[in-house]
This record gives sequence, C-alpha cells and structure tokens, in this order.
Amino acid sequence: MSEGHTDLQTVKSPFAERWGAALGLFATAIIWATMVPFIAALLPYFDPFLLSVLRYCLALPVLAALVFLTEGQNPFNRHLNWTRMFILGVAMTGFSTFYTLGILYSDPLTAAVVLGLSPIMAAVLSWLMHRTPLSAPVYIAITMSVIGAMLVVQGAPSTSLSGSGSRGGEILLVMATTCWSWYSLKVQAWFPAMSNLRVTTLTSATAIIWLMAMYGLFVATGMAQLPIEIPGPGPIFMLIWVSWGAAGLAIVLWHHGTSRLGVPVATLYVNLIPVFAFILSSFMFSIVPNAYQIVGGLVVLAGVALVQLNRLRNLS
Repeated sequence: MSEGHTDLQTVKSPFAERWGAALGLFATAIIWATMVPFIAALLPYFDPFLLSVLRYCLALPVLAALVFLTEGQNPFNRHLNWTRMFILGVAMTGFSTFYTLGILYSDPLTAAVVLGLSPIMAAVLSWLMHRTPLSAPVYIAITMSVIGAMLVVQGAPSTSLSGSGSRGGEILLVMATTCWSWYSLKVQAWFPAMSNLRVTTLTSATAIIWLMAMYGLFVATGMAQLPIEIPGPGPIFMLIWVSWGAAGLAIVLWHHGTSRLGVPVATLYVNLIPVFAFILSSFMFSIVPNAYQIVGGLVVLAGVALVQLNRLRNLS
C-alpha cells in the first residue's frame, strides 16, 4: 500500500524509459507487498504500538532527505496549514495502528487480501463524502469484494498462525483501509499542489507525534510494553526494510513510474500488491492456502481490477 497521494500527470518518454518505469512500478508493488509478512514476522519481537512508532521514526529522515534532494527545499515550512497536517497525521496514525493490530489478530494471507480492498473503500468513501456517483462496475466490484472477503475469512481457521482461526483482525484491517482512503481523499482536497513526497513527509512527522503520545499513554496504563531486549539482525533488517524500503525506495520508484506512464496506468500495478503479499506470506510462514483463500482472493482481486480498469477507461 502507497504512503501518500499521487500527482496526476503523464509525460511522454522513449520506449526504453517506459519499460524502465514499468519495471520500477513492478518493484514498488513487491516492496509494498513485503510489509504484510515482514510486519507479521516482527510482531513477536516488538510491541505493535512501538513497531508503528519505529517504522515512522526510521522513515522520516529518509523522506525529508528525499524532499531536499529532489525539490531543493526544507519540507517543514512554518507557513503551512499545520492544523490540517495534524488531522491527516491522526488518519495516518489510525492506519498504522489498525494495520499492525489487524495483522497481529489475523493471519498474513487474510491480511493480504483484505488490504487489497483499498481502491473500493476509496470509491465508497468518495460517495459518502462528496456524493461522487458510483458506477455499475463499482457496485459489482463491491459485491464481489464482500463475497471474496467472506470466503477468505472462512478459510482463515486452517491457516491462522495462532491456530485459533479468525480473531477479529479482519475488521481492524478494514478500519485501516478506511483511514487510508480518507487520508488520501483529504490530501488531494487540502493540498492539491503539494508533491506526493512532501505531503507524505509532513504527515509522517505529525503521525509520529500522535503515535508516540499514544504509545506513552499505553505504556503508562499497562496496555503496551517497553522493549526488553534488542532483537537479532534478521528482525532489524526487516524493520529497516519496511521503513526505508516502503517509505523511501518504493516512493522514488512510484514517482518515476507515474511521471512516465501516468497515474491511471501506474495504479493498475497496485493490484499486484495483495497477490505478492499472499505469495510471500505463504512462502515465509510455510502456509499452504486452501481453496477458500485462493478463490476468495481471486474474486477480490477481480473486483478491484474492475474498478481500476473502469477508471482507466473513463480517463482515456
């Protein structure tokens, strides 16, 4: 899943550059897909609330450096509308918290499929917030996604890492996608002229403040724990990867891809994220997906692809 909104522009480029951009978007989908199994693997070593704090704290210096290198300016301009930035930070905090807890209380395969519902959630929220009409393909996609998600959850008991089946994490993941969709819509409405990279940097900074305050409160009340020991090199590598890789390298590749191919085409690559996350999770945790999860995942993916292709056709 991307960490920000996108700039609507298409730049004509030579054939080789377009292929390079396509490969970059393909790599972006893989990088973002690793977040599901990596976070699942990190949760035994880190408190879920602390994990969210660490992810954003590690990512922020990289994002700020990228803004300075690519735009030649300090991203933290004091003349910005910081009230709105802090509101967006709340949405990003909700996304990160629900995302991590959702993975904790579900299995990675279910998480990969449910998180793929983000484009459909964005369409529904756009209708609720702005009364944007929902087309017939969107209604069909919503029906397909509900059916597919129900099939995936039905298959969760045989693959849950805890052996206890569904534990309510699916609802938390839906809440995470809702927070992200609301965040994405509001970013486009409130800061349409600001670059993807800069708004991601600023809202990550405000999210860190909210996340640290929440983590401190939960530690004080006993709902979260302070770290006891430093994990080994494997978990540390995965923590750096989900921070620098997802919020650094992937965003650079995403910008490059959208500038050459355009956002509508680039967005189609987002559909690959749940597929890659599903495959990577199966490999990392030696999980053999059952028929419910395979069929349900394909139904959800088909519904999301229907929405994206309809959007692409309308913009062409």
